[in-house]
Formats: sequence, structure tokens, C-alpha cells
Amino acid sequence: MEYRQGVYAQAADWCRRCLAYAERNPARTATAQLILAMACFQAHQDDDARALLAQGGEAIDAKFQKGLDLGNSPNGFWSDWLFARILLREARTLIEETPSRNPR
Repeated sequence: MEYRQGVYAQAADWCRRCLAYAERNPARTATAQLILAMACFQAHQDDDARALLAQGGEAIDAKFQKGLDLGNSPNGFWSDWLFARILLREARTLIEETPSRNPR
């Protein structure tokens, strides 16, 4: 919600909290990585954004290559993975189609 409202610093904080959970849920982790990637990109932290996009994208792409099933709470339900994939498309469009703003 914070990301959609343009409060990128708060969105990033919520994502970092989510990523710090001891309990692992791959769909939730990928979703948090993608939202954090977009928030970082909005804050001109392009390198961090691209690294987080790669991490989240790798998990989602791997899941869909194996085939989507009903899922479960610890690993993410099918709807969690679909939501993550929608965010992946949004993040890729935002981050990959915008030229780097951090020239080296």
C-alpha cells in the first residue's frame, strides 16, 4: 500500500521487515524483493533495485518453469505466485526499460 501511495521509504521499510522474518515463504520473499526493488529504484538506488529484481525474478521464473500447483501456506499458494508474477512484470518494465541513472 505504501508503494502505491508513493511513500517509497516506508514501503522499503515494510519490505525489509518482511525479508527479516525467520519463517520463510518463497512467494512472500519474492514479492517483498520486487516491491523493495521498485522502491529502491524510485529512490535512485539503481544498483540495489537491479540486484533485488534479479533475486525476486529468479525465484518466480523458477516456480513457473516447474509448473504452478495449488501450493500451501509455507511455500505460497498459486494466487501468491500469480501476484508475484504480476509485480515482476511491473518491476521489469520500470527498472529494465529505464536507462541507468548511475553512470560509472
